[in-house]
Amino acid sequence: MFITLSTPSLNVVLNVVVARMVPEEMLGRMGAVLSMGSMALKPFGPVLGGALAAALGGAVALVLLGALIGMTAAVAALSRELRAFTGEAAPSEHDAAGADAHPGPA
Repeated sequence: MFITLSTPSLNVVLNVVVARMVPEEMLGRMGAVLSMGSMALKPFGPVLGGALAAALGGAVALVLLGALIGMTAAVAALSRELRAFTGEAAPSEHDAAGADAHPGPA
């Protein structure tokens, strides 16, 4: 149930990060890559979940997958890099040096 309720907010975050970090002329391609990747991976959820449930039992599989989701969330919450992430592209060294070293025409 938590995944069902959290998916829309995660989609909003992903879309904002993509919109802020991907150059405008590449947004269509990035959207296509994300869409294709998610569609390609969708069949694996039921297959792997069914195999896990068949091997361990439904209740054990659900508890195990819930623990995996909880551990993933804990690792993300404890990551300083993720907590400091603003979604803005950092200027590269080339951009910073290029602006100072090669002034445009006057």
